[in-house]
Amino acid sequence: MNNAEFNRNWDWQLKHIEQIKEILRSQAMHIVKIDIASPENDMKYATDLEVHVTGGDIAVRIRRDIPWRDLTIRAKNGNARTEIHKLRDGYADWYLYAWTINDLVSDWMLIDLNVMRNKGCFDENRPIIMNKDSFTGFVKYSLQELKSYNAVVATNIELPLDERDSDRKEADKILALIEQYYMSPEMVKGLVFEVQARKCSQCPKNKEGK
Repeated sequence: MNNAEFNRNWDWQLKHIEQIKEILRSQAMHIVKIDIASPENDMKYATDLEVHVTGGDIAVRIRRDIPWRDLTIRAKNGNARTEIHKLRDGYADWYLYAWTINDLVSDWMLIDLNVMRNKGCFDENRPIIMNKDSFTGFVKYSLQELKSYNAVVATNIELPLDERDSDRKEADKILALIEQYYMSPEMVKGLVFEVQARKCSQCPKNKEGK
């Protein structure tokens, strides 16, 4: 990236700084720890609560309008050091990763980088996806993967439909097989209704009413 391109990107990100500040303010509870004062401090300093700032440095990246909601980190730029090398060295504790739609910040996620470090997410054996220029590359982490590590502190993004509805899809497949080999659609629907009715009749609230 040459200086002119860097300056363009820097200026573009600065346009959204107020939105970024507002997101961080709204998530301050995740980086501020509130403790009850010790009896000693309460008597000596007349304090009931002690506020300790847990935080640290927050890295911020804003992506222009793109359809994907994965966390990507620059990992290859010829032989130069990239973002992932800084993260391996311990740079930043939190990562606010955001996306724009129509030049306004729309989606975001706040990531605990130390959790990712503990899970080995920045290890060198992580596959690098090369760009078309065959010179630069990045590593990718899906929202589902990050949630499985408990690395997502907060986000306004829901999991994609195919990930959050996986259980429903499996159930649909089973019902389709039953319908295909054993029952008519009406029989399948009747069976599902009967199972749901039995479950409902066994719930404590309904038992109390009997």
